[in-house]
Amino acid sequence: MEFEPVTEGKTGMDKIYLSKKDIAGLIKKMLYKYKEGKKNEVFPGYWIEKKGLLKVVEELSEKEKSIYILDPKGEDIREIGIGKNPVFVVGDHLGLPQKELKRLKKMGKLVSIGKRKYFASQTIAIVNNEIDRLEDSGLLE
Repeated sequence: MEFEPVTEGKTGMDKIYLSKKDIAGLIKKMLYKYKEGKKNEVFPGYWIEKKGLLKVVEELSEKEKSIYILDPKGEDIREIGIGKNPVFVVGDHLGLPQKELKRLKKMGKLVSIGKRKYFASQTIAIVNNEIDRLEDSGLLE
């Protein structure tokens, strides 16, 4: 799923504003509109298409995004120098499957946010905080 909401135009016609509670309903509606082998725009700025994780990361890498794979064995996030247009790949509580992790390592860099395990939502908050700190200090590469 790809969310790039339109911010110009008339609400309800050209653009859709979402709250946290609206996301689940939107995703459910989008899943019903899925068409095999096709990228389908369900609502203005909201597309659905079936792709594997590796394909998505590969495409982002080709768009010159800086790919970072979150892994406890990675380098400290404060030591790596986050590049422009960063993309962070987050696994679940078990981590990323070894087969995929091996291929992802070739496309990006392993980074760690610490020795403890965090929920995905906490991980995202920590990563966003690190990016904010770098932007505020002018150190975002």
